Amino acid sequence: MGKLLQKSSITNTPKKLHYSLDTLEHINTNQCGVELQTTKKPINPLYKKAKNNYFSKSLARNLMMLDSKLKKGYKRTYFDCCNTIKQEGQKFTSRYCGARWCNNCNRIRTAKMLNGYLPVLEKLNDAQFVTLTIPNVIADDLKDTIRLMLSQSTNIVRTLKKRFKTFNGIRKIECTYNAITDDYHPHLHFIVEGVNESYALVNEWLKRFNEANDVAQDVRPITDLKELFKYQTKIITKTKNDFYIYLKPLDTIYCAMKNMRTFQSFGNIKKITDDLNDLKSEIIDGVDSYDLILWHWAKNDWVDVASGKHLTNYKPSKRMNELLTTKMIH
Repeated sequence: MGKLLQKSSITNTPKKLHYSLDTLEHINTNQCGVELQTTKKPINPLYKKAKNNYFSKSLARNLMMLDSKLKKGYKRTYFDCCNTIKQEGQKFTSRYCGARWCNNCNRIRTAKMLNGYLPVLEKLNDAQFVTLTIPNVIADDLKDTIRLMLSQSTNIVRTLKKRFKTFNGIRKIECTYNAITDDYHPHLHFIVEGVNESYALVNEWLKRFNEANDVAQDVRPITDLKELFKYQTKIITKTKNDFYIYLKPLDTIYCAMKNMRTFQSFGNIKKITDDLNDLKSEIIDGVDSYDLILWHWAKNDWVDVASGKHLTNYKPSKRMNELLTTKMIH
């Protein structure tokens, strides 16, 4: 049986996972891992969208070259996602792939989850950020390990609902890759209402996972609720000297987590679905307005075929192109 912990037994020092898959800048500075392109001026939302599209299509094009179960999904991102945008006034409508590896879809998904959960989470009393981990696993064991972690966490929630008068919160599954040891680090993040409830969660976890290190678990007061809404895996590997994208490990993670729910609320918090099936269009303020125009993706920007006008004038930086070519490891 795992060692039971008192509040002072759990470290409150942030863990540094060296060589883990890091996140390309695409939403805001809280989710940035690498500054691939900087500007002193506020970035137009459509410019960000073009940047995300360029990166995601380049990533998908390389992922679909792998012998992967997700090849059709990668092709859908490359050939269909945001390929044509219909603009009516300041309303922009397009088809989205909804994939976890697509930055444009993740941008929208993150905004949807924030809008749905933040107002409720902000009302929690004494909310804590809890991290539950186990030792790293090899690729062949990743899917079964994640399934076990999720099922056991569900059992723990049921147990604590019976123990406490209320047990409210939300769970998030994430996974990173260690390029040095060539293994994977699946872990769970929770936002939990109450300190006692949070430590009880950790202790129940240690009972079920004897190999888990007690000092690797973490409980701390919430400082930024948005921290929970990062993606289920990170894309760019930061090494001591440079940044890389490891395609095969990324595919391993995406395959292992296919059809698994990234977020799961419990207690009095209503579930918010993170799919994009209901997404119809976006309203983007501060852009040129047209009665009706169709923009078609061409290499690194959307273009009006009739006039030749570019929608955003986005041009990838030298560093961006380097990352998507020589720094991309097959």
